[in-house]
Amino acid sequence: MSLRSSTTLVLALALSNSAYSIPTVSSQLHKRADYPGYTYPSNGNCRDYSIKSTQTTKDLIWSYPRLENDFDTAALLFNITSKDDALGSFQPFNDTKEHSAEYEISGTFCSPKALKGNGTEKTVLVATHGFGFDRRYWAPEDEDYSFAKYALDAGYSFFYYDRLGVGKSQRISGFEEQASMQNALLANVLEGMHNGSYTGSVKANKLVLIGHSFGSFYSQALIAERPDLVDAAVLTGMAYGTNSDPAKIIQLTSLSTFASRIANMRDSDSAPQFANTFDNGWLSFGDIYAYAESFLHQPDYDVEVAKSSFAITQPFSIADFASTFSANLDVSKFHGKVLLTSGEFDLVLCGGNCTSTFAGGVQEQVWSGLKEPISTYVLPGAGHGANFAKNAGLMFAEIVRFLNAL
Repeated sequence: MSLRSSTTLVLALALSNSAYSIPTVSSQLHKRADYPGYTYPSNGNCRDYSIKSTQTTKDLIWSYPRLENDFDTAALLFNITSKDDALGSFQPFNDTKEHSAEYEISGTFCSPKALKGNGTEKTVLVATHGFGFDRRYWAPEDEDYSFAKYALDAGYSFFYYDRLGVGKSQRISGFEEQASMQNALLANVLEGMHNGSYTGSVKANKLVLIGHSFGSFYSQALIAERPDLVDAAVLTGMAYGTNSDPAKIIQLTSLSTFASRIANMRDSDSAPQFANTFDNGWLSFGDIYAYAESFLHQPDYDVEVAKSSFAITQPFSIADFASTFSANLDVSKFHGKVLLTSGEFDLVLCGGNCTSTFAGGVQEQVWSGLKEPISTYVLPGAGHGANFAKNAGLMFAEIVRFLNAL
């Protein structure tokens, strides 16, 4: 597996304790910002949902000194990325606690305006973005890079949401927001869809998880705990390295590759939108060049697209990053179908060479319970944020081919 086998704390996601909630559309999220750049795909019939639910989760307790400035950030990143930490010596958490709280997340559901007549709109894709973005990753204003639009064109319905803490969803401390909460909230959405909620007038008969980067980790963690909730998964910006693959170590250095800095202390020209609504536990890319290094790859992107996509980046939680490596990712009991895809030159997950990482075959071991072998696809020339590659349409087409075969 690509995760540290020596991690001493095992995160219990406690999805079985999450309470299914009736959908509500509220007028105001806690400390929600009215973000610009949220546009519906032009080919979709779309509506927004603000989903409240009370969740009981088993959470890790942050014990490392809270960050006060970016000298503290630098020290923390050293501890996270040093080779000693690869041996499990650094633990920012000291205990766990059972915690109940009400949360509210914001999402959008779209069904295709032009139906195919074969019922494909009843297959609902549920998309979870990764670190550094909100749901606009899936539906940017430039529709050449919108997977949501591409999926709708193919006849599928699409639900995409802002993970807890970012975008239009509820704010929470970056020293507390973590994988247990995120996965409980995702499970709640899926349970709702099984009961006819969050999909407008469409009655879903298949649910497919779509993830990018950490959103793919969350999708896998959800399947590990609740394989009954989904029929298939598409994991983008995701890879599994062998024990001898240097990519395993590089994955742990991603926050340093991002040149991570406290989001609310960034200069105005490089700060994420509404940075002052986040506490010091939320970090962001140091600048656009760190973003380009870690998410894109020359010459397979346009500079203007790099600028427009950087403009919609979001902070990422330090506790979220640390907790995810302790999550239960055992998906051996899942028997559905899975597509694994990344950019050829994904630096974050493959150390810059996904062809060799995929060739290691660890994905077959991880997803050993599938009735059919896991499908894989490497997008030529692309980096970690493959949706913003010049040839992103090739990956979009591969995903739709996979979906059409379900």
